[in-house]
Amino acid sequence: MSEFIEIKVGEKSYQFPLISGTDGKKGIDMRGLHQKTGLISYDPGFFNTAYAVSRISRRDPDSGELQYRGYDVADLVQRSTFVETSYLLIYGKLPTEQQLKDFSLKLSKHSLIHEDMINLFDGFPGKGHPLAVLSVMVTSLSSYYPEEYEESLDKGIDHSARLLAKIRTIAAFSYKKIVGQPFVYPLDKHPYCTNFLYMLFSIPSKDYVPTEDIDRILNQLWILYADHEQNVSNTTVQVIGSTQANLFASISSAINALWGSREGGRQVAAVGLIEDILRSRKSVPEYFEKFKGDSERLFSNGFGHKAYEAKSKRAIIASQLFHDFYKKTR
Repeated sequence: MSEFIEIKVGEKSYQFPLISGTDGKKGIDMRGLHQKTGLISYDPGFFNTAYAVSRISRRDPDSGELQYRGYDVADLVQRSTFVETSYLLIYGKLPTEQQLKDFSLKLSKHSLIHEDMINLFDGFPGKGHPLAVLSVMVTSLSSYYPEEYEESLDKGIDHSARLLAKIRTIAAFSYKKIVGQPFVYPLDKHPYCTNFLYMLFSIPSKDYVPTEDIDRILNQLWILYADHEQNVSNTTVQVIGSTQANLFASISSAINALWGSREGGRQVAAVGLIEDILRSRKSVPEYFEKFKGDSERLFSNGFGHKAYEAKSKRAIIASQLFHDFYKKTR
């Protein structure tokens, strides 16, 4: 028997069905609200509103738990790789050994970007914001691959894998532009994360090959931040994508959505604060001592946000990863 909730407006009562999400929690189906009552709902920030049914990822703001396709992110961080987790998120299940091999080969095959795109980098100032460069370059992929997502799938071409392969190269080239070094092209022999680090830090006179520990922690951090349910960038992708816009244009919009000081800007601010602590040559307690009185104030948005009532599972895992990495490599 279906469950309903009753809403009373003046002397009239209206029933709206209760529905169950993929996590078992119940919600109110309000799609008939305006038609029945002439009213609309008001929920700034979507804190009480779900706009889609999805099994991709789930975060629990009360416990801080985060799951991808039903798998606890902590287990994936310890046992998986970024490429395997990407396959899980995109296709809905963990790959077989052969599927993982084929997917990895696909990422290597599509890692190069069109040579004409190299000229676009010349138009950016050396200190251009990385997200500005990244969003423009991802949008430009629409010009080289104009086919609709479904049309490409019918031809056996997966734009999501193609983008995952190329965005790594674009990000590495963007860094090289900032530091004023020549671009280093990807090598098929390297795994996904290794290839990214190779492109970042190699120079013509010397190849960079990361240690196993460095390669592993990058895999783990990218797994940890691979998806985050109904956040601002995911919402942006779905809103833009609902118009049947090109996949690359939709992802470019999501990159821009991460730019603000309330979203990706928080991580940038946190890094800036850490760098300032390192430059001061003081311990963390010593650094913050000066802000306890009224003589000096600290203004920073790098201390997180209230997405969780409990401490974020990602923050807990990341903290442990950094501690373990420091112990191994110091």
